[in-house]
Amino acid sequence: MGRIGLLVIGLSLLVAAGCSDEHRRVMGPRTSIPSLTVAELLAAPDSLRVNGVTLKTEIYLYRDWMGDPERGTGLIAFVHLNGDPPGTLPASVGAVYLWVLHGSDVWSETMTDQGIDPGRADSPHLFRAQYGPRWDGTVDVVIGVRTSPTDVSLVLRKDVPINQVY
Repeated sequence: MGRIGLLVIGLSLLVAAGCSDEHRRVMGPRTSIPSLTVAELLAAPDSLRVNGVTLKTEIYLYRDWMGDPERGTGLIAFVHLNGDPPGTLPASVGAVYLWVLHGSDVWSETMTDQGIDPGRADSPHLFRAQYGPRWDGTVDVVIGVRTSPTDVSLVLRKDVPINQVY
């Protein structure tokens, strides 16, 4: 088989794998996202405290516009949570939830735990949510992060930019 034949087979396998729903499966148990109003989310404090420990939070939002904001991918969110000492979280931390507010529209998601970020010296725990809305990548958003399904702690970060990737 020639190079072109191998290329066609390879591309066919990639397309078939990309069309499956396997990549959309949430790993681990999916917990029910608590129902909160926009007013409740906007009233969240600006620091995240769990069992008396203040967690450092970093939030990153991305969208691949693919040359056109209407056809690009949906929003992807990454959240770093870190305790003291770095690389730790309180044992009571359970599910991590995300709410992204865009005007009166809200995208909520249970985040997937990606483990400790190996690329960072301070070893934060990385959480991911994806397949969000296709909001304009040039506007800022309000985000709330929620931990533990029983003892609820919230943090609000205003004006988080949606970073554009092409």
